[in-house]
Amino acid sequence: MTEGDASDFMRRDAVEASWAWMTQILEGWEEPGQRWRSEYHAGTWGPIEADHLIEHDDRT
Repeated sequence: MTEGDASDFMRRDAVEASWAWMTQILEGWEEPGQRWRSEYHAGTWGPIEADHLIEHDDRT
């Protein structure tokens, strides 16, 4: 890392664009009536919904 090397940092417009994109996602999660998002505990194979998705096509 060289002192004053601007390549070590994101440009302001890139940071603002990233936050605009993320803000839409965060606000969407806060809207009432949003579809429930499945959760699972660490160390497991994932949510049961993932198994159902695969089994839908007769796979295991």
